[in-house]
Amino acid sequence: MTSRWRQNLGQIALQMKIFSLRAKPNRCARVLIAAAALSGVLQGCERSPAHPALRDAKLSRLIPAHEFVFNRQAFDGFSFSPDGTRLAWTGPFGWSKALHVRSQASGIVHVFKVGGSAMHWPADSRRLLILDDKSGAENHHLWRLDVDDRDATAVDLTPHPGVRVWLHQVLTGDPEHVLVLHNRRDRTLRDLYRINLSTAAEELVAQNPGDAVAPITDSAGTFKGWRKPAVSGRPRGKPRTAPLKQRSAIAVRRNELTRVIGVSRDSSRAWVLSNRNRERIALFSVDTKTRAGRLVYQNERVDISGVRMSKVQGKPLLVSSVSDYPHSVILDGPLENDLRALLDGYRGKPFGFDIVSMDPSEQRLVVMVYTHSNRSFYLLDRAHKRHTLLGESRSPEFRAAMVAPEAVQIRTRDSLKLPGYLLRPVGSGARPVPLVILVHGGPWRRVAWSDPDHSADLLRAQFLANRGYAVLVMNFRGSTGYGQSFTAAAVGEFGAKMQNDLIDGAHWAIARGIADPQRIAVMGHSYGGYATLMALAQNPRKFACGIDIAGPTDLAKLIETFPPYWEQELGHWYSFVGDPAVASDRSRMDKVSPVHLANRIERPLLIVQGQQDVRVRPEQSTAMVEALRKAGKAVKYLTFSDMGHSLSYWAHHLAVLRASEHFLADCLGGRAARLDPLEWVARLSGRLPLSN
Repeated sequence: MTSRWRQNLGQIALQMKIFSLRAKPNRCARVLIAAAALSGVLQGCERSPAHPALRDAKLSRLIPAHEFVFNRQAFDGFSFSPDGTRLAWTGPFGWSKALHVRSQASGIVHVFKVGGSAMHWPADSRRLLILDDKSGAENHHLWRLDVDDRDATAVDLTPHPGVRVWLHQVLTGDPEHVLVLHNRRDRTLRDLYRINLSTAAEELVAQNPGDAVAPITDSAGTFKGWRKPAVSGRPRGKPRTAPLKQRSAIAVRRNELTRVIGVSRDSSRAWVLSNRNRERIALFSVDTKTRAGRLVYQNERVDISGVRMSKVQGKPLLVSSVSDYPHSVILDGPLENDLRALLDGYRGKPFGFDIVSMDPSEQRLVVMVYTHSNRSFYLLDRAHKRHTLLGESRSPEFRAAMVAPEAVQIRTRDSLKLPGYLLRPVGSGARPVPLVILVHGGPWRRVAWSDPDHSADLLRAQFLANRGYAVLVMNFRGSTGYGQSFTAAAVGEFGAKMQNDLIDGAHWAIARGIADPQRIAVMGHSYGGYATLMALAQNPRKFACGIDIAGPTDLAKLIETFPPYWEQELGHWYSFVGDPAVASDRSRMDKVSPVHLANRIERPLLIVQGQQDVRVRPEQSTAMVEALRKAGKAVKYLTFSDMGHSLSYWAHHLAVLRASEHFLADCLGGRAARLDPLEWVARLSGRLPLSN
């Protein structure tokens, strides 16, 4: 132990003693205050990089892991009430975050200690609806909060244990009711209910006929019918028909979408997003009488990702997409003029923007502008031609240490062009450095250029870059947003061409002098965890190590144990991966299931699993660990008793980042923090075990 390390420990012990005497009796508050005060001391407790290219590099400051995931200073979720008299948002409150509701007339702000994954205003503007899962098993409930009562607590409107609730529609003409879906009657099906917001009384509107995905309702909430799966699938537990018993379920099918997003005030035109008879989703204007369509906007490389409609004018104001970097086109001339002064301050570097909320007159807008490191929220007063900063997501110190993701394109061995992003550690120079290939989940997702608070993959990438690694984030074949053919190129390619894409990415980084070929790791969550395991099994000596977070290890059992309410959408899995009930499909899945390939893995592994995971059940990871240990392989297994599939709680995310930085420091030679103050806060609070 170095003298500097002994000195740091002495300072820590002294500060902890001082704060334990001065702070309030509440243990968690006392520990949290002490931890925050010690943050500067602990930054000196750094495990220096061992890789030759990093030893003398002038890296940016080492950011403690908790600053990435415990961002109590962030502002987000700004939303006007339907009548425009209130503005709600989440923001700092004491040592955590809370819901804030401000009266536009008085300026008084009421603070409510509630959280959730989504918040919605009903038509009366005096209550908020909150979707929240307190189980960790994705069983979201719908809660009501009466914002007129400053002492109000959230009321559970759907208190059904083990039931999953979806908010289907807020009824603009009926402030006393909302439409929800839930699976209380049958865990495999979603029925439509009307719920009274005052009494929580529930009325069945439509019972699922047994083969429907979602109800179709009009703007008033009137039930019109059911939407059926795009691909009809065999329900689990029921055999395929005789002619199909031995025929593979894998098939390339077009995934077409047509969705009306708005109607003109005179109802003569509908605004539609569609990829029908085309590769990518574009915006169209459709004559409601003749059905003739006119292309309004398209991005020739990617799908349209968002459109902001004007209810006052009955037309689109803004259309957005992200190909390499964000691209937004303002379709309304007066709005473009009103935004110019705000957006001109961001010109010169990549940025994106959106209108996140508007008051009923559409004269007061909340505009969000994002860079690779921060989100800023502005109140735009169009009448007075001024904008005011409402809040930001990150501090200037944090932003200064972030790396701007560089858009790249990688050509595969079969000539497919893969989009992605490269992050290089600040100050590493031109020498090859350790590389982490970061694989996103889904796999029917993509990583789009954004800030770390709104992309878990880019947050991990920024964390790894801060530790000294180059990070390659790849949108491999099968990723969505790049057109139907790009997604379909992965049909039947689990463990095959989808894995080749990762190898081709590694070769690309080596050929360009970015990566040390002896120090390349692969890491990912969900599908990314599966791809990590397969990469180490199929290429035992290509990668130095891997980190699997909630990754499937047995594809057939994965499909057989998906949540019951996925039943009507399994046809997509059958056509893309295979049907476990078909012998040939199951045989193919077994051959590309990591649990059957454990003996081929040679390099160290870190496997992370939540015990409340209902998508990739814990037995998937447990079976993999047992197979690895039986074969004498090196594996560290990290589990969390109250974590689901996602790392939604900051303590779990912190623990994974901390385990990752030490695992990769041993494997790749980057740097790591020896201590993190909030890790012990989480342990003492019971969110994390006292030891691993």
